[in-house]
Amino acid sequence: MVTKTKRTVCHNTAKIKKLKKVVPSGEVLKEMAGSYKAIGHPGRFAILKILEVEKSCVCDISHTLEQPVSTVSQNLNILKKAGWINSKQEGKFVYYSLKKKIP
Repeated sequence: MVTKTKRTVCHNTAKIKKLKKVVPSGEVLKEMAGSYKAIGHPGRFAILKILEVEKSCVCDISHTLEQPVSTVSQNLNILKKAGWINSKQEGKFVYYSLKKKIP
């Protein structure tokens, strides 16, 4: 969060002006923080690494991570809501793929 100070030790007007242009608005920062919070869980980050290789269904991810389908499904839902992944129905299965590049 950006805070204002009453007293400044040093001041480079040109540099400050340039830096202010690259700092997103408070609303954008809040959205970005929420997105990154979603990948802060080891299981969700592991899912992203799998999807970095190729699209996969929940059962493929579940077997790869040796986690229950319910756990993987919850993590996929969180990642989808945060904008990290896409889903696409193909026959009986839903396949997940990356929407954003992993940092």
